[in-house]
Amino acid sequence: MVERGRMVAGVCCAVTIVALGLILFFFWPRPVEGCIDQDNIGQPVFSFNTAGPTFEVTQRIPFRVGNENYFNIELAEINVDAQYAGLVIASGKITDFEAISRSDTHDTLVVSTTPEASSSLAVTQQLNTDCLNTFTYTVKYEIKVKLKIGGVEFTFSRDQQLPCSVVSNTGNSTRYTCQRSSVL
Repeated sequence: MVERGRMVAGVCCAVTIVALGLILFFFWPRPVEGCIDQDNIGQPVFSFNTAGPTFEVTQRIPFRVGNENYFNIELAEINVDAQYAGLVIASGKITDFEAISRSDTHDTLVVSTTPEASSSLAVTQQLNTDCLNTFTYTVKYEIKVKLKIGGVEFTFSRDQQLPCSVVSNTGNSTRYTCQRSSVL
């Protein structure tokens, strides 16, 4: 009788250990990979009106999130701010993004001019100075990701030096564009 009790206890322990091992294997968090599609990234386009200190900037940023976990990852939001001359000149946001388990999820983020920056004389003057003197300017991209569960937020940023190039010049308008740039 005692031997049968030991055998049942041993089987229960073995089953528990196997079950815990399987749970840990499937639910242990794995890294999530975020990538920018370098071949299809939109060119950031600055356009000015020389009659007044106004400009607009727009950029399309295709990205991919690779999730190797056995469960979906839900993000409350992804924010991107482009900073130049001490001011956020453009921003973009995606809300309620879900990275599907064991797959790659693709989307496109559009970054466009902030109202504060569009009429900033300081930004316009600094961009003209940088492009006339060094033919480059530096934009700081700040990316904030917030998880839906637990509200965990993490931020990473990157300074990117971009070349100035005049695309067109018609009347009172000059349009500058950048070459491909890496955000992540």
